[in-house]
Parts: sequence; structure tokens; C-alpha cells
Amino acid sequence: MRLWRLFDHQTPWARQPNFDPLDGSGGLFTASRWNPVGTRMVYLAPSASLCVLETLVHVNPTEFGERTLLELEFSEDVTLEKVSPEQFIALLRDAPPGQLEEGTQAYGARWVREGRSILLQVPSVVLPLEHNVLLNPELLSSSEIKIVRREIVNLDARLRR
Repeated sequence: MRLWRLFDHQTPWARQPNFDPLDGSGGLFTASRWNPVGTRMVYLAPSASLCVLETLVHVNPTEFGERTLLELEFSEDVTLEKVSPEQFIALLRDAPPGQLEEGTQAYGARWVREGRSILLQVPSVVLPLEHNVLLNPELLSSSEIKIVRREIVNLDARLRR
């Protein structure tokens, strides 16, 4: 299985000497849709373009700057759990009013804590026909993943207008 990871290599934690882009350390400082602050989690996508699109919903294109894109190859026996679109809708429906991410963050934190699988496939909100994949770094061993490619990417100037 091939997946992609895009990250801002200028963040304070990414500039640490022993930084590992797959250790989920960003989740210690930043909450996202599937993780509350303090939960290590890595967000992946099945394509480089979806990584960029998912980033652009959180970052002004003029501030995208330069980022690192990793192409990852996972072994065939890596464990994968899936959240169906119906499960996702239920998580949003059951969340407290005005706090839609609380349901998905609680689910993601529980998934990491329980160690049910290395990867969790979840629906993309940005592009509902697609999905994202979450990585539980607590369960990953180096024999299950290989970094195939590492590229520095910038946005095309037409997107920064």
C-alpha cells in the first residue's frame, strides 16, 4: 500500500535534531479532526494531491510555503481498520452542538489508545469521494514501512493568488 504524508518542516517540533515525521509528535501540540491535543497520530492520504488539498483547508495558500512530501510504502500485512461514511456521519451527529470534532477526536484517541490497528481509513471531509488514512505511530515497526521518496514542494504561483 502506498500513502503520502505532507508536513511543514519549519514547525518547532519538526526542527528538533531527532525529528521523525512518522512519530506523530505534531499531535502532542495540535488537535485535528481525529485527534485531541496530546494524542500522537499521523495523517496520510492515498495521493500527493489530496495531501495538499487537505492542508489547504487549514492554511492560507499564501502561507503554504515550502513543505516536505513523503511517499510511503507499507507492507502488505499492515493492519487497517475502516470508518464507514455512515459511522462518520453518526460521529458528527452525536457530537455536542457546535463541537463536531469532539466525536471524531474521541474516536481517534480511543483507536490509538486501544491499539486496534496500525492504520485507520477515514472519509475525507474536504473531498467526500476520497479517504484519508491515519497512522498509529505507537504500533508501527520499521519493517512495516519504507520511505520511498522525499520531496520539497511549493504551491504553483496561480494557487497563491
